[in-house]
Amino acid sequence: MHGSAISQAREKEWAGVDPAGTAAVTRRVVQAALVNGAHLLDESERDLLLAFLELPVQAASLQARLFRRVNDVFRPDLLPRRDRGWLDLLEERGFLDAQVEWPRHLEIMRVPELRAACKGLGLPHKGRRVELVGRLSQQLLQPEVPAMRTLHRDLVRMADLLCFQDPHRDHRVMVLDIMGVRKAPRYDITPAPPAFAHRREMLAFLEALQRLEQEPALEHLGWARRRWLEYPAPSVLRRRLSPRNVAGRLMYRAARELERKGQHRQAADIYLELLGGASPGEGGAGVPEGLVRRAALALSRAGRTREALSLMGERRQGLHLAERLALDRTARRLAAGLGSTWEHCPLLLQAGERRLRLTAAASSGPRPLYTGSRGALPVEQAVVELLEAGGRRVLYGEGAPWTTLFALLFYDLLWMPVPGALPVSNLAAPLDMGTHAFWENRRQPILERLREIRGGAGPRLVERRYSRHLGEQIQGARWNLATGQELALLARALGGRALASIMEYMARAGRQARSGMPDLVVLPGAGVEIPGVVPGGLSRELLLVEVKGPGDTLRDRQAAWIHRLLQVGVKVEIWRVEARDSP
Repeated sequence: MHGSAISQAREKEWAGVDPAGTAAVTRRVVQAALVNGAHLLDESERDLLLAFLELPVQAASLQARLFRRVNDVFRPDLLPRRDRGWLDLLEERGFLDAQVEWPRHLEIMRVPELRAACKGLGLPHKGRRVELVGRLSQQLLQPEVPAMRTLHRDLVRMADLLCFQDPHRDHRVMVLDIMGVRKAPRYDITPAPPAFAHRREMLAFLEALQRLEQEPALEHLGWARRRWLEYPAPSVLRRRLSPRNVAGRLMYRAARELERKGQHRQAADIYLELLGGASPGEGGAGVPEGLVRRAALALSRAGRTREALSLMGERRQGLHLAERLALDRTARRLAAGLGSTWEHCPLLLQAGERRLRLTAAASSGPRPLYTGSRGALPVEQAVVELLEAGGRRVLYGEGAPWTTLFALLFYDLLWMPVPGALPVSNLAAPLDMGTHAFWENRRQPILERLREIRGGAGPRLVERRYSRHLGEQIQGARWNLATGQELALLARALGGRALASIMEYMARAGRQARSGMPDLVVLPGAGVEIPGVVPGGLSRELLLVEVKGPGDTLRDRQAAWIHRLLQVGVKVEIWRVEARDSP
């Protein structure tokens, strides 16, 4: 029997039990894993997945929920009565184990039970949970509470990986599609190489992910270096599943730990090793952006400042503007320490500014809050309320209006049959989304779409596609942010040239372009006077606003985006908020 060979009767039975919950999702994941990666599983793993599909629906529903629990140990006596009746069957089929060692019982005991156990042994019975567990863990006791353990949770994680072919699996597309709340995009599966060349590569990848969650990373440095050398640099479409990429992230973390220990020379060697496998403009093979700057700082602290400056000069042109700004700041400081100068300093266009005062609200969190009609609000929402009280419609979402426009304007190009980009179902975007390969794989269609947008087709495309695809789970689309008419108004107010320029940068730069956009989009409307704002008069035209509370400064990504927007004629301002005490 194959994972997809489930009778129509069983499909209907599943739909009637927990149709929008974990069981239905796990069933789909298991079926997809058997279709996509049966050759990567051993016989016992395939048999277990098939056994799950053959369980009675109510038993499978319980087992699916147990698979997804944070802790693999649970108390059967606390399950609902309807679930407890299936435990013997699940244990018989090999999904549960009732033989749980004593120390693990402590994880599921309640605090009063822990205190009673301490008291019965003559141990101190007051204190926090962690203290009570610490006292009891040294004792050899007969467990007083029942316990069972869920088996094969690693196999379910493996099934997730084979289903979604992405370690950052997102079940929401599947869940909301099952619920009927949002539709999963419909597209043709495109041919792709296997997710992994062989089982050993898959197991190395899963091991790398496990090691990435453990600290300190230095303990895994030797292992990570061996995997970094063992596996070749992956293609863009396969790097999400690359053991080399995860090993690179482990190496980066280990280097940061070495820096904190003052071992800058060793850290610099690791950074340079990673840079040797990095592609210009991509931020490195599996390592964070900012790697060049990090390597330069480690070199300088190791007494190799001239080498650090040389590295920054060589690598600077392959970086995006925001990263170059941070690099240039570091380079200027290092050059000054040698009595020289750094000549690569771009001049950015500066946005106009306004000032306003908002009433501070009592706050116990990390961010200051301000008094609004709906209670205490973050500074951006307080400014939104002020603007909307003055009669202007505001979209608050930072990058969300722009990623939504991108999803609508390039909808058909997202789902083009690019080989390997859509290898499985239930994706919210092609696998090359957010990378330089998205542009390269669709260069001519994108250029043609940008030509249409410059010619004024943007608003029509936005409004038509909004009504057609409303509710689909598309990466970047925020359907509750604005109506189709409002998004079309934004596109029209920008004008074809500016809209095409913004969309082109997002298509080329990928993830680099997702953050840094101004906080607020003030849609065109009547000219108004906003009380408390200096200057207070707002014209009828579109305005983008970056809100800065007391002490806030522009981040490099924000400064870079403001520069790009001003270059194409979009009006952008910085509104600096001062706090005043409550009356």
